[in-house]
Amino acid sequence: MAYQKLVTRRQIILGVARRWNAQYRDDIAKKSVSYGPDKGLIYKKLLRLDLSTCTADDVDVVIGNHAWTMIICDGCDKDVEAAVRVGDEPDYESSTATLCEACLRAALGLLVD
Repeated sequence: MAYQKLVTRRQIILGVARRWNAQYRDDIAKKSVSYGPDKGLIYKKLLRLDLSTCTADDVDVVIGNHAWTMIICDGCDKDVEAAVRVGDEPDYESSTATLCEACLRAALGLLVD
């Protein structure tokens, strides 16, 4: 069966510190500041947040942008609270679509009409 996964804003928030650490592990270990704010400092601030209750805005303030908490629907190009990812498991060159409920319903309507 093809890849299918529900993605919610809370899931994104809950995983943000782990994803940040994976992305910037080398910079954190070296305490590098060559590419902007200290990645280690941001990581420590993310760990101090209660990721089970904080808002996306709380995370965005720590990181300095909202790219890490967004779920963009490929159908309507809106930032949504939840979406379904289908296709290949997401990767650099994967064929994966992220669709919100409204876009999924519209696509399903094409099959049943």
